[in-house]
Amino acid sequence: MLEFESTFEEPPPTIEICVVYERRTGRILSMHQFVGDGTGLFGPEGKKERERIALDAVKEHLSEVSEVDRTVMHAPSDFRLEPKTVYRVDVASEKLVTHLSQRDFEEMRRAARLKPST
Repeated sequence: MLEFESTFEEPPPTIEICVVYERRTGRILSMHQFVGDGTGLFGPEGKKERERIALDAVKEHLSEVSEVDRTVMHAPSDFRLEPKTVYRVDVASEKLVTHLSQRDFEEMRRAARLKPST
């Protein structure tokens, strides 16, 4: 998660997030953040190039998911990654949704500690 605070009078940099996910399941394979000045690669005209870069990065590391099953989406401009949160893509709506939150993790951890041993 990146947050910027500056004492300069210039506007903060733009953050564009490309999400590469498995088309059938919505499982996120990679999230790539592009931080820049809002022009060129970091602006609207750079959308296709950002997609290509994000897909190429996944291609090198996740060969178990075929290229046909991979797709990319752009997170909404107001989307911010929350710490200790796992996301997925709802394939029907093609929107990012929370899969597991910090609260879910804490409940799972608590349940595992309370589970009687057999």
